[in-house]
Amino acid sequence: MSLFMHKSKNEENRLLAGDPRDPRYIASCLELARDLRVCLHLDFVLNRRQISQLRSVCVAVEGRHFVVCLLEDVPRLPPAGMETQVYFTVRGGRRSVPCSFTTRLESLRRERGGQYMTFPMPDVMEHNQRRFNVRIDVEKESIPGFSVWHGALSSGGDSSGGPCLRWTRLDDESFLLADLSAGGLRLDVRDTCREYPRLLPRELLMVKGDFSLPDKPPLPLSMVGSIVRINVSERQRIKSLAVRFQRWLQTRDDRNVWLKVDEQGGVPAVGVWIFHILLERNRLIRAEQ
Repeated sequence: MSLFMHKSKNEENRLLAGDPRDPRYIASCLELARDLRVCLHLDFVLNRRQISQLRSVCVAVEGRHFVVCLLEDVPRLPPAGMETQVYFTVRGGRRSVPCSFTTRLESLRRERGGQYMTFPMPDVMEHNQRRFNVRIDVEKESIPGFSVWHGALSSGGDSSGGPCLRWTRLDDESFLLADLSAGGLRLDVRDTCREYPRLLPRELLMVKGDFSLPDKPPLPLSMVGSIVRINVSERQRIKSLAVRFQRWLQTRDDRNVWLKVDEQGGVPAVGVWIFHILLERNRLIRAEQ
């Protein structure tokens, strides 16, 4: 056991103790990510605004470049030359080691096997943890079928008589969607909401809506998250709820499967939807200039 722990510690130290500007060290980190098929999170920066969230895996590390393959089909890809912040996590012994760097998109291509992006190797490899998803201000009316439900424990809800969750829908007029990210959202709930007194920290909310892209089939999603923070305005009689997604519902082969939300990437389909919204907003800004 002690030999295993010593070896694991050495692997961890090797990842953390390398020269962050050494091209060989940078290449070794990316090669490890390629071999382990870990997820590389790509954040693009446009007009000093950050756009997220695309997920990818590294498929090649060749000389002064590396290539990634996107994990989701994105109808509209970012243009070449865009600044890109890359985050991923690899195992260093028994510990997860975060890796991060900044580069620029050099080229992209579509093939039958997927969508590929080529980047130049970064100048420095850092080990900063990615701590947030980009949030956008968006109205709930822009998401077809958007609804919010509060979950409360109820006894005798199933055949065994054990406890289960009873979901109560919030009246559409009783809340506003303040902002949204792939990892959560913020709601402003008025005290006219029937569930207002029961909306407390760690309570569960379920969010439903259609996050399909233009000219694409409907993409209904359901996300369950917990209330992690509450700000109360007595004057406005509003509770501002910060909600972090924990599970999301995906349909596979006509079956519903609940998946755990990735801490860094959030819900992939929501991230792609946000990416499209921000690209469209920036396109309109450039058109007006």
